[in-house]
Amino acid sequence: MYRFSAICVIAVVLGALAAGPVSAQGFGVYEQGACMMGRGGAGVADPCPDGSGIFFNPAALSVEAMQVTLGGALIGPRGNFTDTSGGALNGRVSTLNNKWYPVPNIYLSMPFAKKYAFGVGVFAPYGLTTDWPENSQGRFLGYKSVVQGVYIQPTFSAKLSDKLSVGIGVDLTYLNVELRQRVDLSTQLLTSTGPTFVAVGIPANTDFADVQLKGNALHAGYHLGLLLRASDRLSFGIRYLSGQKVTISEGAITTTQIMTGYKLPPSLGGSPVDALLAPQFASGGKLSNQSATTAIPLPAQLVAGVALKATPAVKLFFDYQYTN
Repeated sequence: MYRFSAICVIAVVLGALAAGPVSAQGFGVYEQGACMMGRGGAGVADPCPDGSGIFFNPAALSVEAMQVTLGGALIGPRGNFTDTSGGALNGRVSTLNNKWYPVPNIYLSMPFAKKYAFGVGVFAPYGLTTDWPENSQGRFLGYKSVVQGVYIQPTFSAKLSDKLSVGIGVDLTYLNVELRQRVDLSTQLLTSTGPTFVAVGIPANTDFADVQLKGNALHAGYHLGLLLRASDRLSFGIRYLSGQKVTISEGAITTTQIMTGYKLPPSLGGSPVDALLAPQFASGGKLSNQSATTAIPLPAQLVAGVALKATPAVKLFFDYQYTN
């Protein structure tokens, strides 16, 4: 992902406040401070003096006063899916459930020994929830996906000179994952070598199982920052957030049978389909509750930027962000 943001005070007067396009944002959450959001996310070379530097540039922790910052963002995913397959469901529209998800952030930094500062930040740079109705078109691929990556970052910064500061933080990451999907009976084999259920009269898109995968894990990464104040007007900054591949090795799959009410045709005995399927959900069955393992990459981020005080009333920011 590439990000370009520039803000000029005059732009507000002109009504032309702008932030360039952002592509492939995926499940990244860059809204980690109200002041930085007001800048369009730019400012690694001159982070806001509110403690959020713990995330945006660890080198920017204040060595002058203690700071405590509480904030958050509300994310409301919205979207529709329209079936254009040309089949029986052609034109059917599925709509994401109308929900809001809070993403809080907390920052605390304390100076000591005149040139140093220690801080702790709690934030969620990666997270996403997509929640479709249980009868939505894509339910057999997945109707609910939850990824929550919460970082706890103890941070240390040092002012090496009047111009140069550096910072480092350890990211202690808690990752929580939940995936939900339905299983279509019509596509399942009636016997190990026999036809599928659709061949014996079971309609397509017949739900007979609800599958839930849940799990969480702890992992660790790191954060680096450098801030160079070349002059009173010009500064440069760089920040690196390490990537993490978090493996959830003790996840759990829970499968619940959904009653269909169908019966096999008289030529096949007329048995209730639900009774035939029930053993698959019992202990040892292929749809019984099981353990699960999965891995999710939390990408690395590299941000470099410049801050220029063009006039006493105008400051310009340019950030280049690469998310792997």
